[in-house]
Amino acid sequence: MTGVQTCALPISELKLNKILEVFSFEKKGRFKDVQIKGKSYAMVNLSGSIKKMISLDISGDISFSDISIESKKPIVKISRINGKINLSKNKAEITNFTMYFKDTKYSIDGMLTDYAKPHVELKVLSDNFFCAASLDKQNNTILINKIKGNYFNNEFNLTGEVSNLSSP
Repeated sequence: MTGVQTCALPISELKLNKILEVFSFEKKGRFKDVQIKGKSYAMVNLSGSIKKMISLDISGDISFSDISIESKKPIVKISRINGKINLSKNKAEITNFTMYFKDTKYSIDGMLTDYAKPHVELKVLSDNFFCAASLDKQNNTILINKIKGNYFNNEFNLTGEVSNLSSP
């Protein structure tokens, strides 16, 4: 594909089952009853060969407005998801992203750089929780450079790696 592709994607009521069918994922366990509701808007410009996805020139943004995700088994409800993802050639940035989980508001900011060798920086904040993470992916391994924060008065600090991602 060469040129510019632009699309607007309103989501009024969309079941995850349908998304999984489109992308040929097998519907299993927890994802069978997940429902996504709300509005989103995407404007994405792509340039390059679709055969070389990693080298596509990408720019644009995706906005979310009052999205909710619900599942009955296990009971999960994330509501009032609002925010924006900015896309560029070698970076995806989450800005002003907020959501509610169990009646608690969480703010999320983050950045994914280098699509070929992904590096993620992420911060999550609520009244009683803070977490800052730095992760890299190399082959089938996630390198945990840092996951550090606090939950109420308890501090945590993790480093390490998760290997064999292709065979969970």
